[in-house]
Amino acid sequence: YIILSVISTSLFILLQNFVSLYTADISNKEDYINPLLGGLMITNMMLHNVKTPQGMLVLSAGLFKETRWQTTTQGALAIICGALLGYFFGIYGIIVGIIISNIYRDIDLMFFIPTRVTGLDWISTASKIIVMFVSIGFSVIILNLIILNSHSWITWIIDGFICVIIALIITVIIFYIFFPKIIKESFQQLKAIKR
Repeated sequence: YIILSVISTSLFILLQNFVSLYTADISNKEDYINPLLGGLMITNMMLHNVKTPQGMLVLSAGLFKETRWQTTTQGALAIICGALLGYFFGIYGIIVGIIISNIYRDIDLMFFIPTRVTGLDWISTASKIIVMFVSIGFSVIILNLIILNSHSWITWIIDGFICVIIALIITVIIFYIFFPKIIKESFQQLKAIKR
């Protein structure tokens, strides 16, 4: 969740500058600079990747048959909500429909994995996801005050390095406040790898 937090924060901060630089020589570049669409796509990416750890456990436990209805429901939600909202709101509605389907699957797996695979408490996973979103929000607010509009690819790359480092520091601090044991164990594992 720390890695997802850093990547999502970096995307929120750097995406619009990237699009501005990439479309600099296009006459109608304003049509391509769309913060709302970018924000929705990044939110969808986050919600899709939130379930990656649980999805890997489903795969490794061989629980394909046991999760087929949930997967079908997720697909149906994406199609139905995407079609209905897309009719009224265009591409924004389609992405919101996919976001709704990802929220459903995230919640489903948050309960399915603890009860069918790990036997752990679902509250632990939910709390980590909530802290991840808090970390992203806090990091985006701080970085919006620091990172300015990049006027060249060199400044964008420099901003990217700064963004990743600051986002990582903020995220680790926030996770340490709520989960000190996990952060300490992670640092011990990193030290062991170096040896």
